[in-house]
Amino acid sequence: MLTEDPAAARAASLTPVFRPTARAMVVDDCGRLLLFSGAVSNTALTGSRWFTPGGGVKAGETLPEAASRELAEETGLILPAATLGAVIAVSAGIWRADERQFLGVDSFFAVRVCSLTVSDAGHEEAERARLKVHRWWTAAELEQTA
Repeated sequence: MLTEDPAAARAASLTPVFRPTARAMVVDDCGRLLLFSGAVSNTALTGSRWFTPGGGVKAGETLPEAASRELAEETGLILPAATLGAVIAVSAGIWRADERQFLGVDSFFAVRVCSLTVSDAGHEEAERARLKVHRWWTAAELEQTA
């Protein structure tokens, strides 16, 4: 019978898993940014945080394809991937969840809408549990919030 080496198991759990995401900075005609609030549970952050619509890039997807899919799932907004244009910003960092480390690389697209009534009809089960509310934020509100 083969037993797992605890030191090797710990080292494997500390090796970050690469997780690229495609995210959208959705801004309406009033200049407000759409953000979702949801539960975050990992060793660095616990509680509720605000974040842009978006999520993980699936195998074989391009960044615009993933952003298009995530927008449809999380907001109900249908935009063809070809209309998203170029990535406008990238952020990266290591985070931990469920006893695993991840190297997240978030690629952001700019999306301008006249108005948008957010629909959660496309949310997956995990999103329904995690995404609690959404809100349109002005720049002044973002500057003043903790």
